[in-house]
Amino acid sequence: MAYQPEIKSWELIEETNQSKIVEEQIWDIFFLCSFRKNFASEEEKKEFYDKWTKYYFSYSSSLFYVAFEKEKVLGYLMACENSHLARDYYQTTNPSYLAFEDKFDHYPCHFHINCHPSSQGKGVGKALVQALFDRLKEKQVKGVHIVTSRNAENVKFYQRAGMTDTESRMWKDYEVFFMGKKL
Repeated sequence: MAYQPEIKSWELIEETNQSKIVEEQIWDIFFLCSFRKNFASEEEKKEFYDKWTKYYFSYSSSLFYVAFEKEKVLGYLMACENSHLARDYYQTTNPSYLAFEDKFDHYPCHFHINCHPSSQGKGVGKALVQALFDRLKEKQVKGVHIVTSRNAENVKFYQRAGMTDTESRMWKDYEVFFMGKKL
């Protein structure tokens, strides 16, 4: 039988007053997995973290899942059910995301996932993605997507999750890669 971590929604974590402790662990995992490692100051580091997470904490906590083993956070997944609603946020924080705006009607949900390096390859990410997909099906959301780089290490993970509708586009001087799945 496959490894199955305990998956909790962010809403449940907030109800049990564990959000501060859990977010500290999410912070650590975020930076362990981040492509960017060097910052001029702690303020700049916090701004970078907020750029990639604030929207989900503030506006989309109903599709925010955390994987645990006992009290230890193994990974997290943050999702937005309707990417059109996040447009203004991404216009200022990550405009390359909008290169695939025409696909949002068919693949409205997008997500961000990270697992602690010691938990990768053990089924934690798979369990988080499955929790999201199950919830989206209940809500009758018709598709999900991510935007990454064609050569990113995470591409194979997303392919195994069934995100096989792909397309590359240029954004300014670099390529961005869309991966989607109909639900």
